[in-house]
Amino acid sequence: MDDFIYNGIIDNIARKFENELCNIEAKYNFDYGDEFEIAVCKFLRRFLPLKYGVCRGFVVDKNGNSAGDDVIIYDQELFPTLRFLDVENQFTQKEQIPVEAVYAYIEAKYTLNENTLKKAIKQVYNVKKLCYSRNCKSKVPVIDGLHIFNNKYSEANGWNPCIYNPVYGMILSANCVDVNGNKTMLGSETTHFLFKAIREDLKLDIEEMKYYCFDSVIAGKSTTAFCGHYLYDKNGNIIDGVLLTRFYTGINSCSCYQINTHENIAFGLAIAHLMMALNFIQLDTMPWDMIFNTAKMPNREEREQFLKVLENME
Repeated sequence: MDDFIYNGIIDNIARKFENELCNIEAKYNFDYGDEFEIAVCKFLRRFLPLKYGVCRGFVVDKNGNSAGDDVIIYDQELFPTLRFLDVENQFTQKEQIPVEAVYAYIEAKYTLNENTLKKAIKQVYNVKKLCYSRNCKSKVPVIDGLHIFNNKYSEANGWNPCIYNPVYGMILSANCVDVNGNKTMLGSETTHFLFKAIREDLKLDIEEMKYYCFDSVIAGKSTTAFCGHYLYDKNGNIIDGVLLTRFYTGINSCSCYQINTHENIAFGLAIAHLMMALNFIQLDTMPWDMIFNTAKMPNREEREQFLKVLENME
């Protein structure tokens, strides 16, 4: 294989991540523990800049609603965690992260099959939906009820959302099955499985969850599904090629997933796509004024009335 740019960084990332999995797999049984999630966290912690916190756990909104259960990437410079766990816990304990702090959520599955994929899609959906209850930093005026991609601004800007602080969602697996449900290491077979699952078996689930659906799937070391958008000519006819995007637009039949076999570099491509999204996202601030003022109100009705006043002022 020819070297990639920057001294083959994609290939290097893929090999480092696979080595991390092999080292832990030799010591533990992934199928009976949380070791795969921990391996993902350890690798991300070594790779990501320090401004990005990495933990396992749940995202939590101001009302105490929670979602998720796997890997969260958050802003650890400006936001606190909610359980204040010691960094020495080495990802064995699960944290709680305020929705305002969340950059990305990764649903980690050791082996991907139709059942685990369906559950992972639902988990990502729940996390994204809860995170979008936070205040959105808009680049352009957004009309109530209008999706963050469903506007001329997004179309003219490479289908980037019209807000600064979207959430990225990934489904990441170490292994995958073929269409018959048997575990396989062949990229062609895992690609066939993922194509059938996304385009046929789980198509209705994805369409139903389209506004908050996943942005990428990594099915073992050789198969990927990245979000994209079909290309059209000036007459509105579909043409060959797909514009790969950072986030899944999910607004109409033009949005899609590009499913491909990339022998032995899927993990490297996963990190590159994640970094594309992280470089785009600019989080808003934590609502410390609301936290401060409501903390002084022991009466629940008084707090709720105050919050309604704040909402009407926005």
